[in-house]
Amino acid sequence: MAHLGNHKEFWDKMEAHIDEIPKKKRVFLCDGATWIWNRVEDSYQDSVQIVDYFHAKEHLSDVVSPILTKQEKSGWLKGQEAHLFQDDVQAVIKELNRLKKIQPKQEDLLEREINYFTKHEHRMQYGSFRKKGYLIGSGPIESAHRKVIQQRLKLSGQRWTMAGLQAMVTLRVAYLSGEWPLLIDLIKKAS
Repeated sequence: MAHLGNHKEFWDKMEAHIDEIPKKKRVFLCDGATWIWNRVEDSYQDSVQIVDYFHAKEHLSDVVSPILTKQEKSGWLKGQEAHLFQDDVQAVIKELNRLKKIQPKQEDLLEREINYFTKHEHRMQYGSFRKKGYLIGSGPIESAHRKVIQQRLKLSGQRWTMAGLQAMVTLRVAYLSGEWPLLIDLIKKAS
């Protein structure tokens, strides 16, 4: 499914597909956006919920950039990544609290990140998620976006209306997901 537009319309379309998935197999891999997790919590609290690992890592990188040198940052990040892959988000939070004590000028930034990791701790059990065979990063999805959407729709000289773009995206998704024969069947039945 592909959707161009706001997230409310997206959820309306997406829920029909989500409801087809058995409850035990529902996995949400998302960034830390509050509106996404609120919707998942409201409608799919029994699902597996994973914060994209690379977003979490980006949060850590951003928070220490104004505090540590480039060399210190590299070692520090490796240590925090090790904690995340051992499902030890509390160790990351403890380290952020330690930095807050020694870097009072960065207190607001560090406090925001402490809240982020605390709020999403249950969604950052990356070692356990990997052992169960779950993806922990949205790279394959973002790559599909480039291949499915951008590769076809950003060709030189193309111009699209929103309606035309949505129609083309829908056709492209049907084609690349193997549903093209079903679409042709529906067209034949309609004519």
